[in-house]
Amino acid sequence: MYVTQSRIIKLKKSLTTILTNPDRVTAKGLAQVTGRIISISEAIGSCVYLHTRHMYYAIESRTSWNSIIFCSPKMMEELNFWDTNLDVLNGKKLFDQPQNFDAVVYSDASEQGYGGYVISDKDKLICQGRWASDEKAEICTWREL
Repeated sequence: MYVTQSRIIKLKKSLTTILTNPDRVTAKGLAQVTGRIISISEAIGSCVYLHTRHMYYAIESRTSWNSIIFCSPKMMEELNFWDTNLDVLNGKKLFDQPQNFDAVVYSDASEQGYGGYVISDKDKLICQGRWASDEKAEICTWREL
């Protein structure tokens, strides 16, 4: 699966606009670019989620969709990553050879507790529980990990 050349060109043009004018980036403009990147995840792979985190942080810090947002160095690194690597990643497979896995792990967490299970050829493990009061105070990312 590949992203069409016209979509690549449109995304690169948007990236160039932000990279050359970082002091004029609106939340709406950044959200459009981030959405375009996320929309090509099927052809690019899961790296889209790793290399858009700081873009999302900036979008979430907005006071309105038309407000100018601060372009942090980390966010600029992400934008440069896409500008530099978009063509190379287009259609690239995650693995060159089919992969065999011994187990599959599923997990989730909430403010109250956690749960998960592991499925393998040999066994099925289940884990669940409630957070201690100090663990409940941790950020959601900590609880998910």
